[in-house]
Amino acid sequence: MFEQGKIAALGVTALGLLFDPATSSVDLYDIKVTSPDTVEADWQLQGYLRFPWKPRVEPYSGHTVYSLDPETKLVRSQFQTWNISGAKAIAESFTPTTGPET
Repeated sequence: MFEQGKIAALGVTALGLLFDPATSSVDLYDIKVTSPDTVEADWQLQGYLRFPWKPRVEPYSGHTVYSLDPETKLVRSQFQTWNISGAKAIAESFTPTTGPET
């Protein structure tokens, strides 16, 4: 399991900068408000990264806890856990493929 520490939340738009939307997917399985300042989500992500060597990220699941600013209710930070290791995620990012089958 990989845990990503608190970072500024970039949102789903940032995924489109890293992942090719035509060959990738994000499935949202559950999202709930767990406190006045916390939202939690369970999801699965997979696809091809927008690198010249066309790496494929195999499906992996994650859980994200979003902490909201109490005044603005905007996302202040996020904490993620994944069902794969950080080493595997990095290895997949640098493993070349021929790209998606057409």
